[in-house]
Amino acid sequence: MMNEVAVVAPVAAQMGEEQMEVLQNQLKQLESGDLFKVLKVALAEAERKTKAAAKQASKPVKEKKEKKEKKVGSQPKGPTPPQLRQNCAWVNFIKVKAQGSGWESYEVTKQKETIVMPGSVEHDGKHVFADSVTEKKPNGQALTHGNAMSLAAWTKKTKQEVYEAFLLTYEEEPEAEKVVVEKEPVVRKTAADKQKEKEEKAEKALKEKEEKADAREEEKKKKADEKEKADKEKKEKKEKKEKEEKPVKVEKPAKVEKPAKEVATPVKEAVAKKAPAAPKKVGKQEEWKCDNDGLLHEWSFKGQKYLRNYDDEVFRQTEDGQMGEWCGIFLKGENRIDDSVPAPEFDDEE
Repeated sequence: MMNEVAVVAPVAAQMGEEQMEVLQNQLKQLESGDLFKVLKVALAEAERKTKAAAKQASKPVKEKKEKKEKKVGSQPKGPTPPQLRQNCAWVNFIKVKAQGSGWESYEVTKQKETIVMPGSVEHDGKHVFADSVTEKKPNGQALTHGNAMSLAAWTKKTKQEVYEAFLLTYEEEPEAEKVVVEKEPVVRKTAADKQKEKEEKAEKALKEKEEKADAREEEKKKKADEKEKADKEKKEKKEKKEKEEKPVKVEKPAKVEKPAKEVATPVKEAVAKKAPAAPKKVGKQEEWKCDNDGLLHEWSFKGQKYLRNYDDEVFRQTEDGQMGEWCGIFLKGENRIDDSVPAPEFDDEE
């Protein structure tokens, strides 16, 4: 008996009322021990299903977002079904007629109430519902397609002659021929062919990847070369500009002390004669002067003894009063000896 119950029990969930009644009758025939066993199995199954249902209910439900179709008027998209073509043509007939010459008051029945719609009045060259021109709606309420459907139903019911006149002008449109799309033939391939296609596809993808990598590397190298060239041109321009702006430095000639015997004769004579002693300083120091005689004259500057001529060329004076090494040109405005000027050249004695 227990085996029979085990076979029948799993099917009970999908049973109808008759099958449930048969199962109940079978349970009544069981002994108390078997009933307790069936009850234990039933409770365990009920507990399992309850937990599963609770777990499923706790999961967040992901609602699929339905794409909203863009409405154009009230007509459904696509071709009009054959059984609705005549009615749609009738509604359009009434709509065009009403928009051109207006309409009378009509009734619209919805569920258990009837709404009386007002007739039309002409406003700004078009027909609108009477009393619909307000401050908020200065253009009034025109006849919509939904209004035309209600007006067409009312006209068909109350003015049969208008509907009959429409039928005389209505022509059934021929049905469009159905386009038969031929299915592409099924290509039979072997497993080896499929594997070969897979390998060729992978090889092609690898080749394209390598080509893209090479192109990126080439572009990178090109940009680096352009940058290097631009930096080089910039550096050359900078060096050229600095070279143009930098003052030319005159190199000093090496100082060579000439022995007294190599000094030009006029200079020797100037030293031998010795210029008269400079006047002593009395009060403010007077400016040093000498004749333009081509000779050197004694001159003291900052505690040192020098020999100086009319052109302000300065030589150091030796202990025995002879001309020593070249010192430079004395700059009166700056009160200093400019030693950057090269020494003058003298003709040697024969």
